[in-house]
Amino acid sequence: PYAEVIPHVYTMLIPKELVSLRDKIKEAIEAEGVPVGICYPQALYLTPLFQNRTAYGKNCPWSCSKLGEKIYRRGLCPVCEDVASRALTLFTHPSL
Repeated sequence: PYAEVIPHVYTMLIPKELVSLRDKIKEAIEAEGVPVGICYPQALYLTPLFQNRTAYGKNCPWSCSKLGEKIYRRGLCPVCEDVASRALTLFTHPSL
């Protein structure tokens, strides 16, 4: 069957020199009536789920005999952390 891809979100990156203004840029876009959000405010491995090790009851994947000790620290994936700090997502829809 034929299917057509219709994007409903568009993620853009703020230049590195403007990253400190991301919230103000978001507010300015919202003030123009454009739906916008910060979908990934940080790398997922820096969220409480990974930092507090609350997802699994038997310590896997944090401390698993097959994988060894897993610690997710800032700096693990600098590109991901950079992109997360600069991304803004515009929510689009054909009716907008």
